[in-house]
This record gives sequence, C-alpha cells and structure tokens, in this order.
Amino acid sequence: MVNRSVFFSFLAICFFASGCVSESSDGSTKIFKFELWLIASLALLSISAAVGGWFLRRLKQSIGWVVVAAGPLFLVLVLPGMYMEHVAVSPEKVTRVGGFWFSQSTQEISLEEVIDIRLIMKETRGRRRRKTKNYYIVFQSRGREAVEIALGEIMEVATVEIRKQANDRGIPFRDLTSN
Repeated sequence: MVNRSVFFSFLAICFFASGCVSESSDGSTKIFKFELWLIASLALLSISAAVGGWFLRRLKQSIGWVVVAAGPLFLVLVLPGMYMEHVAVSPEKVTRVGGFWFSQSTQEISLEEVIDIRLIMKETRGRRRRKTKNYYIVFQSRGREAVEIALGEIMEVATVEIRKQANDRGIPFRDLTSN
C-alpha cells in the first residue's frame, strides 16, 4: 500500500512539475492552451472516480453516489471547456476564449487601441474571513472602459508574450501586484 501511494505521489509531482500549458505558433500568432496530457489525465481520473464511487457506495452509500455522479459530470461539463479554452496573442490583438463548452465567452482586445496594460491584485475575504488574493491583467483602451481578465493558468503563461507585444508597440506594461 505504501509503494502505491509513493508511486502516485511521484507521478503527480512529475505531472505538475512539467507544466500544464502548451505554446504553439500559427504564423505570428502564439496560442496558449492546456496540455493534452492534462485533459486526458483528468478524464481518466473522473472515470476512475465514478468506478471508485461505485465500490464506495457499499461502505457509505450517500458519499458513494455523490462520487459516482461527480466523475461523469466533471467529464461532460468541465473537461470539454478546458480543452477548448485558449489565449491567442498576435501583434494586433489578444484573444481569450474560455468558459463551459456550451457557453464559451470570447474576449478580444485590439492592441492598436490599448494605451496601458497593468497587472493588479485584488484581495477579497471568503466566507470564513480568510483573505484571498486574485490577480488580473487590465487593458486600458482609448475612450473605452478597461478590460479586466483574471489571471488563470493559461493567461498567466501568455502574459510573457503579451508583455513582449506591448514592448514592441511601446505600450506601458506595469506590474502593480507588489510581489
């Protein structure tokens, strides 16, 4: 039993140490998305959860049924959205596509109109008054409201390329997170 837990711990460390976001190029556009191995691993994990829940329901029926239902729900509702989520950075624009597969949202920011880019941190309090730090990238355009995008896993990796494109265009890129 100890050997299995050590093996799976080692496997988990290898997965998360190798990076979860891939970068590809399509001409001058760089595309950032989740690695395919991550999607496949989470699909396998959700199927395993359903099977494990089937056996767990013999010991604890209510928990077992919840686990049986959670695996396929994650597989059908969350994973397709993770597969389709991406950030595309070109010299002209930044495009972010994300959300559930049946309700994708697209944010497109034209770099020609952007006059300032900022990285910010907002601190919020949770239900138990625990502080949570949330990071955002803010694009300020001429004559428009600022566009604020949460720094998720993919957007965080794409920020390096966004900074490069901003420098090439002479757009100020300020890190106001005070880290």
